[in-house]
Parts: sequence; structure tokens; C-alpha cells
Amino acid sequence: MLTGEDIDFIQGLLRELARMDRDQLERLRGEIRRLRDEVRPIRPRTTTTIALVAADAGENLIAFDPHLFYALRVVNSSGQTLFRDVLTHWMDVEALNRRHFDKSGAPRTPLGRLMTDLGVRTLWELSPDIPDPQTPMDRRNRRWLQDYRDLGEWAVLYDFLTNPHRTFATATLVVRDGLLRSKRFARHPRNGYLFARMWERIRDAVERHREAGRRIYVVGIAKRSKVLDRYRLAMFLEGVMVQPGPCYVRIPGELERQVYRWEEFAPGEEGEEGEFRKFVAGAMFLVRFGRSPYDPIWAVDVWEEHVRRGEVAEIFGYLLGDAQAGFPRPFYPLCLQQAHERAQLRGLDAELLQDLVLEAIREQIPPEKRPALEAFRILAGSGREGAYGLA
Repeated sequence: MLTGEDIDFIQGLLRELARMDRDQLERLRGEIRRLRDEVRPIRPRTTTTIALVAADAGENLIAFDPHLFYALRVVNSSGQTLFRDVLTHWMDVEALNRRHFDKSGAPRTPLGRLMTDLGVRTLWELSPDIPDPQTPMDRRNRRWLQDYRDLGEWAVLYDFLTNPHRTFATATLVVRDGLLRSKRFARHPRNGYLFARMWERIRDAVERHREAGRRIYVVGIAKRSKVLDRYRLAMFLEGVMVQPGPCYVRIPGELERQVYRWEEFAPGEEGEEGEFRKFVAGAMFLVRFGRSPYDPIWAVDVWEEHVRRGEVAEIFGYLLGDAQAGFPRPFYPLCLQQAHERAQLRGLDAELLQDLVLEAIREQIPPEKRPALEAFRILAGSGREGAYGLA
């Protein structure tokens, strides 16, 4: 419990820090003030909206998993599974790579198709975050399984937009869970920046659909953004996006470059419209779909091709109806919430996954040792494993 002396001490330091930060707040207010006249209202429109979401089994989903299996899948808002895989941190990466190609070398998964179209044949060529076969086990990036999941999500988006056998409605809005920027992709010695190359191929495919009378729009939405965290208070103090009704404003590239740690993660200099960045394919907007100035604001990346064509207002009009129907998170696109709900592995799915893990382990143990496995599992589940050197 805080004593009176504790409270006085903390209060004094807080006041001192607030005075020190006042100049910083004033500078932020000055940076954001000019956006006040750039805010635009959103007019409702209707279209087909599809979201793509990647999910994994989670760190604490499986109660007994000595091998630390990592199960992942990517689904759309209709619940259709578009990519799935199971792997471990210590697995043979060459064996993992072979999963994406058939015996003739033709791609058999979205990741295989993405690698083939970008002119690479291995996962470690596609991304520096995937360990190559020569990397010692103890030197592998601890997050490479999550990085692999992210690559799978990008591959599904790529396949969804470029697959010649896929049909679309007259107008379709594709929503990615996250911004349209990534440092997961490598710079290839022959093919250049693979992330930019991927978007060039997407642009060609979307243009072919447009010529056939089918318009496809692509956006990425983030629940959190460093840009929004930095400027939220300054925006409110300066009256940016406080008018009633849904609205949006574009964030200039120079403001983004002051926020992001990596310069490559923000757009280039002004005047480079239409050029694909090394790791950025979207222009950032702050968007509010509710009518009240107190409703949540989201960071939305609109594919730069749409910005160049002047389609931003149209896209936000399409997204408005889906966001206003959002539940249980208000004013967050319903399609993304549905995709998240259908991607999660919990309840009966979690129990089934636990049973599958146990069965796979049991098959590798001699019959006479299987009772010991059951005893081990029970002890691990009861929290007594520390006494047996398992903690």
C-alpha cells in the first residue's frame, strides 16, 4: 500500500516529467495541426468484403506438448481454410521447404506458388527470418515459427489476388489483418526486393481483373499503430477528427518517418506516388467509423495503387458498413472479427489437438513404455513436473 510519503514522492516526479515533456507535446501538436483541414467524411457504399487472418495454436493452448508442436492456419471470413501447417522449432527446414512442392517441383501450396513466382526455391531465400539448413539449432531465431506464419499469411493474400482460377464479384474489398508493409522478405541478388516484386505481380493481376469488369480493392488494418500512439493526444487537442460522423485523414510520409525505427518501414519522400517501396505497399490513413469523436480510431493502409487512382473515398465507403456492423468490438470491421473467430483453436478444437499430439508421441514409444508416458503426462499436467527435473 502506498504511504503518504510515497504519493508525494511520485507526484513530484510526475510533475517534473510532465514539465519536461511539455515541449515535446507542443512539437507534436504543431506537426499534426495542419491535418485539421485534411479530414474527409466517409459516405456509405456496399460491396463484398473478405478478410484473411492467420492464427496459431497459441503458447498455452496445449497442456502437454514436450515437442512444442506449432500448428497454424490461415482462414478467410467465411471460415474457409486457405493454408495450414504444423512444425517445430528444431525441425529439418529442408523437409519443411519440400512440403510446398510436389515431386516434379511444381508448387502445391500458396507459399510454394509465391516462391515460384518470385524466382526463389527455398524459404530461406524468400526471407532472412527463416533459418537456412546450415544454421546451428542454438543459433536459430526464436521467433522464426511466427515469422513463417506471417509469410504464410502473405502467401495466401498473394494467391487470393493472383490465382487465375479465382472468381470475384463485380467489386470486392480484401482486408488484411495488419498493415500492408513487411520486413519479412529478402532482397534477392537477382530479383531485387521480393516484397516489392510481389506487389508488382499483384498489381498486374488486379489490372487484368479490372479489364474484365471486376474491381478489387486491398487494405490492411491494424488495431495498434505507433503513429496513432504518438499523435493521439495531439490530434484531440488540435481538433483533428473530432467532428461528428465517420471520417478519415491521410498521414503524410514525413510524419511516419519520424515514428518508425526503420526508415524502410515508412513511405519515401513526397512525390514518389505510384512507386512501390522496398517494404511498404500502402499509404497510411487514420479512420474513425463511428459518429462520436470518442469512438475508436484505426490505422488503415490503403494499397498505393488505389491512392494513385483516387479510390480512397470509395474504399472507405465500402468498409464503413462492415465496420459499423462490427461485434463484439464496436466499429472494427466485422469481416476481420469473423475471420479471427473462425481461425481460433479452442474448446473442443483444443482438446482434439491435445489428443492428436499425444497420439503422435505414443506411436514413437515402445509399447512397454507407454504406461510411463501416461504417468509422465499426468504428472506434467498436475504441476509436479518440477520435482522430476522438467521445470
